[in-house]
Amino acid sequence: MVLFRDGLDDPDTQMYEHQTYPYESMWIGQLRVMHGRKGFIPKPPIRDVRPGFKQVVVELTAGRDGRNWTRVCPGQRFLPLGGKDSWDADYLNLWPGKPLLIGDELWFYYHGAIRRERLAALGRTNSFANDDMHIGLATLRRDGFVSLNAADTPGMVVTRPLTFEPGALHVNAEIADGGYLKAELRDAAGTVFKPYSLTDCKPVTGDVMKATVKWAGASELKRPQDQSLRLVFQLKNAKLYSFWIE
Repeated sequence: MVLFRDGLDDPDTQMYEHQTYPYESMWIGQLRVMHGRKGFIPKPPIRDVRPGFKQVVVELTAGRDGRNWTRVCPGQRFLPLGGKDSWDADYLNLWPGKPLLIGDELWFYYHGAIRRERLAALGRTNSFANDDMHIGLATLRRDGFVSLNAADTPGMVVTRPLTFEPGALHVNAEIADGGYLKAELRDAAGTVFKPYSLTDCKPVTGDVMKATVKWAGASELKRPQDQSLRLVFQLKNAKLYSFWIE
């Protein structure tokens, strides 16, 4: 068992298909979730439409080892359905495999469809298997699957203890006017690991895909070989998408 419906899902919800791929240091999953309604009969009745209907949406999952998975935001659609009269109003299926990295965007090709009773209401009678299914393209900012967000009041996030080789700290962040991102290092007891303090950190600003975090007198993170350290990020009017050390 990998994923299953829980008490927050509607009774007719099914975990339909789970497409996964490695992405950077983790795994990303595209969970197709089927929402149905039993006993539904279109009015007026339409030939070849059985009682009941389904809509298939795509949610986001994440994992670290390819075996254990978490629904990132259960019930929140990663790829939304189209409008009620659009070709992708009811059925979505992202093509398996990694999205394409085009410049600073991730490209997701998918195919979708609209239910037959909707087509009939629109005066169209094509069958589901023919030209009611189309191919679409959805785009996403690189690393933009989720973000840590802060508004006017600065917020802080503390990572788990990390081990890393010496290198520069990079961030992918979207920072509004008047906002900033800072970072510092702390040991297991919460003591700031000098010289990497928030006070000495030079604020990162703007919409950046690969900004280097720097401190007064230091631009490369270093740690004792026998010690794990935590990164602390302070954000104001900012969205942090990812960070890495290299």
